[in-house]
Amino acid sequence: GRVFFHPLSTLPPFGCGHGQPMASSVALRAVNLPSFHDMTQSQIERVASTVGATLVAEPRHFVCWGASGHAKVLVDLLKGTPDRCLAFIDIYRDSKEFLSCPVFADLAAFETWQANLPKVATWHAMLAIGRQGGHRTAAMQELLTIGIHAPVMTSPMACVSKAAQLGDGCQVLPMAVIAAGAVLGRACIVNHGSVVDHECRLGDGVHVAPRATLCGEVQVG
Repeated sequence: GRVFFHPLSTLPPFGCGHGQPMASSVALRAVNLPSFHDMTQSQIERVASTVGATLVAEPRHFVCWGASGHAKVLVDLLKGTPDRCLAFIDIYRDSKEFLSCPVFADLAAFETWQANLPKVATWHAMLAIGRQGGHRTAAMQELLTIGIHAPVMTSPMACVSKAAQLGDGCQVLPMAVIAAGAVLGRACIVNHGSVVDHECRLGDGVHVAPRATLCGEVQVG
């Protein structure tokens, strides 16, 4: 299967995607399943079992490092999935709540709160720090000290080649493209509408800004 068709209003020739909330919502939640006319019974059973396993998958629980605009973008990636963000860590935020979740000033405060929760099988991390440099990798390393891993987060509206390699904690946002042979280090951000073309190499913590284009074999960081 593949993601549902991207709404025309989100494609560059037709506008910037505003004003079509229903189309955008459907695109995030729907998939196209294989349906060609001569599918074999075994192929049909494989599709059905894959869909069934997905529907009963255990939800992932996230803590997000950072509680500002970029955090909203990452939480938005979880919509249409069973995954949930349960808490935020932000040393610069005075508010104790963000997106209806608690905000903690440091990792120790989060750990204290976490210890009083019902058992969660596995926690995961989102890194909502948009700056260039080592800020995201430092936060990721600190979370790893308490066993919380930052997975790759990819929008269903992005295009990522199966021949690309993405390090832990990478974020690929809607309409971004990562081409064959590209290699991304840890905690990279490929922002909205940006392109990382074939055989590019990005070091740890690189942020490719919205609509930026890296042509083939470019190295950054």
